[in-house]
Amino acid sequence: MGSTQEMGGGEGGEGGEYGEYGGPRLTPASIAEASGGRWHAPPTAEGGARTLRGVGIDSREDLAGRAFLAVRGDRHDGHGFVGAAVEAGAAMVIVEAAALESGKVPSLRVPVLAVDDARRALTRLARAWRAAFPGRVIAVTGSCGKTTTKRLIHAALSTRLRGSASPKSFNNDLGVPLTLLAAAGSDDYVVVEVGTNRPGEIAMLAEVVRPHVGVITMVGHAHLEELGSLEGVAAEKSSLLDRLASPAIAVIRADGGLLESAVASRRGRLGGVIRFGDRAGADVRMTDRRVEGEGQVVSLADGRRLRLRLDGTHNALNALAAVAVADRLGIPFEPVARALESVEATDRRLEVRTVGALRVLDDAYNANPDSMSAALETLVERVGRGPAAVVLGDMLELGPLGPEAHRRLGRLVGSLARRIDLRRVVLVGPLSAHAARECAGLVECPVEHHAAAAPEIAASLRRELPAGTTILLKASRGIGLDRIGGWLAPPDQMPTSPPEVELVTPAAAAVARD
Repeated sequence: MGSTQEMGGGEGGEGGEYGEYGGPRLTPASIAEASGGRWHAPPTAEGGARTLRGVGIDSREDLAGRAFLAVRGDRHDGHGFVGAAVEAGAAMVIVEAAALESGKVPSLRVPVLAVDDARRALTRLARAWRAAFPGRVIAVTGSCGKTTTKRLIHAALSTRLRGSASPKSFNNDLGVPLTLLAAAGSDDYVVVEVGTNRPGEIAMLAEVVRPHVGVITMVGHAHLEELGSLEGVAAEKSSLLDRLASPAIAVIRADGGLLESAVASRRGRLGGVIRFGDRAGADVRMTDRRVEGEGQVVSLADGRRLRLRLDGTHNALNALAAVAVADRLGIPFEPVARALESVEATDRRLEVRTVGALRVLDDAYNANPDSMSAALETLVERVGRGPAAVVLGDMLELGPLGPEAHRRLGRLVGSLARRIDLRRVVLVGPLSAHAARECAGLVECPVEHHAAAAPEIAASLRRELPAGTTILLKASRGIGLDRIGGWLAPPDQMPTSPPEVELVTPAAAAVARD
C-alpha cells in the first residue's frame, strides 16, 4: 500500500493517490502549504508530518491533537486565547502576522504559523482538503429544517458507511470549513450544512464544499431583510446546485413553485433530480401520517413506512429527504428506517421536556413565519384536550415585511384558540406587539406583551397555569426566549413578585391596530 498523501491542489475530489488512509491528511506541513502561511515557530521534521484531528477556534473546547486558529470576531479576538488553546491540547497555533508584530501572541511550546488573514486561510485550507477528499459530500440548505435534515441524513448513511456531519449549526464561513476539516480523510461521506442571510453567501460556501449531492429542504420566508422576496430566497438557495460536483444530484422539496422552477432551469447541468414531499409526482412521496405515541408514523406511496420520534409534518418531510439521499447512495431501506426512528429532537428544536407540573415544547432555537406555523400545528397535534399556552417572540430579519408577518402571527394564534384549550398567550419583543394587538380580540385567554425575555415570565407561568399545561416556546435566537425554558426549571429561584407586563385588551387593540 502506498504512502499517505497530504492535501493536494487537484480540483473536484476525484481520483488521486491517497495511500493507507484513503484520503487527505491534515498535518502542520500541509496546513502551512495550503493556507499560504509562514512559520513563526516551525515544527520539528517529525512533528510537521503529524496527523491532526482538525481545526478549532474555541479555546474552551477539547483541542487535543488539533490546530487552533485565532480568529478576530466582533466581541472576542482569538489571539488573546492562544495560551488557553495550548493548555486545551492544541498541537499547533495559526495566528495573523499583524498580531505577532503587535506582540499579542506570547511565546508558545507548539508550532506557530503566521497567516495574513485567519478567515481566508481557513477557506484556502478547506478548499485544499475538499479537493483531495475521495468520499461523497452532501450539502443541506433551506429556509427551515437544515440541521434536523442533516442529522437524519447522517443517521441514515451511517448504517452502512463511515462518515461525519457538521456539529450543531456549523453553516457559515467558519463552520463550513471547520466541518470539512474535522472529517477523516478516509471517510465515505461528510454531510455539511450551508446557511445564508445575504445574497451570494451560499454560492461562496458551495464553491468550497463542491457537494456531490445538494439537498434543499424548502424555500420560505426567512432572511427577507437581505434576500428581499421569496424569489430572492429561491435564487439564493438554488445557487447551491450551480457548484455541484459529479454526479451532481439535486434532492429538493416538491413545492410546485419557486424551488422547482429554479431547479428546472438547471436540469442541463444536473446529473439527476429527486423530488420529495407530499405533492403528486414527488419521487419520494408521503401519502399519510398519523401521530402515534411520542412520535408519528409516515406512509410512503411505494408502501414503505417510517416511525419517527420527531413531531410534525415538517419533520416527516425532512425524513423523506434523508430517505431520498440514502436511496440514491444505495443504502437499504430497513436499516435506514431503524436509524431514522432513533433520531430525537435536540438543541431546542421541538424538544419536549417536563418541568415540574408543566410540559414544555421547546422550539426556541430560531423562527421565521414558516417554522412558526409548523410549530403551532405541532402544538395542536400534541396537546390534545389538555390545556396549552404559547410563549412566542419576534421573528427577525424580515425587513419591511416584519410588522405584517407578526400581525399574521397574531391572527394565526387567534385561529389556534378555536382548536385547543388555550390558557395564555405571551408575546415577547418589539415586533411581537403587532401580534399581541391582532390576537387580543380573537382569544378569550389573557394576552400579554413583554418588551424582552425576563425571569418574571417563567414565574408567572409556573404560578398561574394548571398542572399538565403544554407550553410552546418559539422565537428567533436574538430574542433570547431559550432562557425562559431554563428559568422555568428551578422553582426555588423563580421571582415571587407579579410580572410587570403590558396587558393587551380588545379595546386597546382597536385603538392601536393600525
